[in-house]
Amino acid sequence: MTTYRIHDTTTGTARALSHGRTRFMVIALMVSVASCMVNASMLSPAIRDINAEFGPHGYASMSTYFHLASAISTVVLIRWSDYIGRKRVLTAVLVVQCLGTLLCIAGTSLLPVIVGRILQGGSNITFGLAYLILRERLSASAFGVCCGLLSAVNAGVAGLDALLGGFMVDHFGFRSIFVLTLVVGVGAVALSWKAVPADQPNGATAGRMDWRGAALIALGVAGINLSLTNGAHAGWFSPVVLGLITAAAVALVAFVVVE
Repeated sequence: MTTYRIHDTTTGTARALSHGRTRFMVIALMVSVASCMVNASMLSPAIRDINAEFGPHGYASMSTYFHLASAISTVVLIRWSDYIGRKRVLTAVLVVQCLGTLLCIAGTSLLPVIVGRILQGGSNITFGLAYLILRERLSASAFGVCCGLLSAVNAGVAGLDALLGGFMVDHFGFRSIFVLTLVVGVGAVALSWKAVPADQPNGATAGRMDWRGAALIALGVAGINLSLTNGAHAGWFSPVVLGLITAAAVALVAFVVVE
């Protein structure tokens, strides 16, 4: 039976991971990445329908907060996975993504749908976590092959999901996209829980998560993002935009001081 060598950071020794176990793990990570890509780009053909139901800025608002949550989660949650484990964070963000998708399906006004999109945004880190899991579990040669598979899924989903999304919007309405997203997300949760090996303790990651620094970075990123988003229609010198810029500047200065 084919095996791959994986390095145990606790003992410094290599352990054998069977070909079947490796394949199962890679499939789980591919489905997790696919769930993120479906969330990110499959709604594009539904712009007209979403704006018709939630107002002229409906789609833009949903996308803004989704990508803002993606940016913050990339900075904060991947680092948190150093302390509590990649598998725990991966499974948790996939579960939260499913909860957000349920809100998007059931929401009849823009606010709950935006909250749902924020919860979905954390799934953006599945790509980074997948790479870290593979790097920590596989040999160099196996890692290269599996990274190629993940990248192929990422590119393939990004190309086909818009076509499928357009078909679903025309025949079943834009909420059918959220239903499909939920199905993929539930599958990703089940596969990641079953197929991704439990994390090994890592002595190199001593200490604890710097939540003060993480919160200040998140506030800074959010302030910059929202000020740029709102400046075009609210006015660059409007109280809202100036308040956001000020809050971002204060948060980033405070981050330097705290750290």
